[in-house]
Amino acid sequence: MSDTMLASASRILWRMIKAEGADPDAIFTEAGLSPALRNEATARYPVEKARKAWQLAADYIQDPCFGIHAGVHWLPGDLHALGYAFLSSKTLRIGLGRIVRYNEVIDQVINFIIDEDDEHLILSYENTRKDLPEPLALESARWSTVLTMCRTAKPEGISPAKVELTNGPMKCKKEYEAFFGCPITYSQKRSALHFKFVDVEQTLTAVNTEVAAINEKALGEYIGRMHEEDLQHRVARVITGQLVCGHLSDVKVAETLFMSSRTLQRKLSAEGTTFKQILESIRKKLAMEYLKDERLSFSEISYLLGFSEQSSFTRAFKRWTGASPTQVRQVIRHIPL
Repeated sequence: MSDTMLASASRILWRMIKAEGADPDAIFTEAGLSPALRNEATARYPVEKARKAWQLAADYIQDPCFGIHAGVHWLPGDLHALGYAFLSSKTLRIGLGRIVRYNEVIDQVINFIIDEDDEHLILSYENTRKDLPEPLALESARWSTVLTMCRTAKPEGISPAKVELTNGPMKCKKEYEAFFGCPITYSQKRSALHFKFVDVEQTLTAVNTEVAAINEKALGEYIGRMHEEDLQHRVARVITGQLVCGHLSDVKVAETLFMSSRTLQRKLSAEGTTFKQILESIRKKLAMEYLKDERLSFSEISYLLGFSEQSSFTRAFKRWTGASPTQVRQVIRHIPL
C-alpha cells in the first residue's frame, strides 16, 4: 500500500484556500485530488498529491506565512476520531500521546515523538519520506493545528515555553511570535513544541474517558483496516475488541479470523511474532494508558485487560516493566516513591 493521508484532513487546506479568495476545488483537481473525497470519512489521498496541493496553494496565495492560519480552520471531525479523542482526554499529556499513537490515521509519513527534559514535555515530528520534501507552509500549519487543539481543550489558555522550527526566519516573524506566544528558534535540526509539565498535566474541564475510549476504539479499528494485509494488525484488532470478555485465547482469535489456531501461529511466526507477544504488547500499552486515569481502580484495569484476577495483572505488569502498577501510577502523578 502506498503512503496516504486522510482525505478529510485536507478540509483544513480547502478552507484556507477558500478564505484567501481562491478556488479550492480547482487547486485540488490540479493536484490530482478529487475534491468530493474530502467529505468521505474514511477516504484517503496519496501523500504525494496532497503535498502537491499544499505547494500549489502556497504558489497561488503568495504568503509565506499562510500556514500559521491552519488552526483557525480546524474542526474536530477533520481528523476522524482523533480530534474527539484528543478533546475528551484527561490531560494534554494524554491527548498529545494520542496524537503520537494515532497520527498514522492522518498521515502515514509523519511520526510524532514525545520526549522530556528536566522542565518540559517536548512534542516533535519527523518526515519518514526523505524523498518527499514538505512545502514550507506545512510546518507552521501542523503546529498551528496542534496548538489550536490544545487551546480548544484548555480554553483558559496555553502557550508553549519554546518552539523550534526547521525553517529559517521569514517576513512574518511577528505573526509567528504572536500566535505561539513564546520564544522561537529557527533553522533547527528538528521541529518541536516545548510545554511546561504543569500545563500538560492539569485535568481538563471536558475530560470524558468513556468518549475517549470509544474514539480510541474507532481509531484502532481504522488502523486495522489500513493494515488488512498484515495479519498481526488484524490479530491485534481482534484482541483489543475481545479483551474484556476474558479467557482470551489464540483459538478464539483464530476462529474470528476464520482459520485454525495452528495456521494462525504459523502465519504469525512468518511475520516474526507470536500470539502471546501481540497480546502482551497490547495489554502493556493499554495498562500504561489506564494507569493515567486515577478513577480506574487496579481491579477495574485488570478486568479491562482481560485478567481474571488482580494478582494476575500485577504479576504480568511487574514482568513487563519491573515495577508494580502502584509504583508506576505514582511516577505518572509525579509523587515521590
